[in-house]
Amino acid sequence: MADAGRDEQTAASVSLAWLIAANKPLYPLYVWWITGDAWSGWVTAVSAPLYLALPYLARRNGLWARAGVPVLGMADTLLAMKLFGASGGGDLFLAPCVLLAGMALHRREAKIAVALAAAAFVVAVLARGHLGPPLADWTIIQTSSLFSLNLYSVAALCVFIVWRFAPLPKG
Repeated sequence: MADAGRDEQTAASVSLAWLIAANKPLYPLYVWWITGDAWSGWVTAVSAPLYLALPYLARRNGLWARAGVPVLGMADTLLAMKLFGASGGGDLFLAPCVLLAGMALHRREAKIAVALAAAAFVVAVLARGHLGPPLADWTIIQTSSLFSLNLYSVAALCVFIVWRFAPLPKG
């Protein structure tokens, strides 16, 4: 059911923004636990206030939430790619961005949806291997653990997105 004054896609996007913001403090703890590196994971939490701003902005215009979550997701992904390197699996977070582009936007916003999906593709192609060395010097074991963490995180996020958006009528 949509929040008062919000369509279903906007309400679902807002709930996703809250979910991501709520998990931002947990992810660094996982990174610390599997790598022993405390500072690196906290870098990923820098975007939490931006996700927290989306519900407020969505009150003025729902497109802020519907397009904002995948746009912030792509920015987060670029940061993760730089932080963890090409083998850390940060680029996997582009998958939920593409999924959101197709599910969160209204039919009348199809051009925006296609542009967001194309932007995720461009990020994947241009950033992979072109961001220089990772910000931390990870061992092979740490990188493998980071990849697993990111793979499971992306899988869970994609399941949540499909669960939250799939039954919704497109506006």
